[in-house]
Amino acid sequence: MDARVLATSTTGRVVVNYMWKGLSRDGVAFETETLADYVIENGKLRRAQMFYYDLFGLMKFLNHCGVGEWKNPADDPRS
Repeated sequence: MDARVLATSTTGRVVVNYMWKGLSRDGVAFETETLADYVIENGKLRRAQMFYYDLFGLMKFLNHCGVGEWKNPADDPRS
């Protein structure tokens, strides 16, 4: 994974940069750089929020893998 810790705080916040990688059953590979913001309390993960550099590519890959019906939020008629 080669994660790099970019920042930490005394309040338990940790910011990490890494490459998210996936490989589908039929051999389609995908990867995107990711920035993760974690909050640790009492030695346990309390919150995790990831920011994917290629979010729409990730959604397309997950659709290909049959994980869910992910759509572009900009195409949502409710917005």
